[in-house]
Amino acid sequence: MFLQHFDKEIYPKLARRADTTRKIFERLNDKKDALIVETGCIRQKDNWEWDGQSTLVWDAYVNFNGGRVFSVDLDPVAVTLARGSVSDKTTVTLGDSIKFLWDFPEKDQIDLIYFDTLDAHLPESPKHHLFEFIQVWSSLKKGCIIAVDDVLEPHRGKHVLIAHFLHEMGYQPFADGYQLAWQK
Repeated sequence: MFLQHFDKEIYPKLARRADTTRKIFERLNDKKDALIVETGCIRQKDNWEWDGQSTLVWDAYVNFNGGRVFSVDLDPVAVTLARGSVSDKTTVTLGDSIKFLWDFPEKDQIDLIYFDTLDAHLPESPKHHLFEFIQVWSSLKKGCIIAVDDVLEPHRGKHVLIAHFLHEMGYQPFADGYQLAWQK
């Protein structure tokens, strides 16, 4: 089981993201050949406490259970670092996340979508993440996990507008901490 590997090798490094990331993997339930899409990739090597290293975490999952990861970021330095840090099961694209998601041909096959582009303290961050979310929402299959990183406070962070939309649609998060996660 991936959770055994996660608990031993990854969980201790994740600090404030550990519990919610574990809940995401519990929901994935060792799904074989998962399709994971991430906006915003690893920015600094071994910066587990602050950046969470999600690109590496998703890559570890698909290397254990099969599958693919697609990550997109605007920062060429981050993209170069990410490409050099992951396996061939992970594709890291340099580009705008909104356009990337609009053009993504397999929206209806995504098992986990993880929103983590702009820094959470930026005033445009909630709106940007909502625009990303809009590109995929109607195509996401039942059971898809939707997760947002950097919940600074209940009403401050990347998650605010996505959380409001999902709440209005009757969804409650199954993971609620520094990350929020729902299942469609």
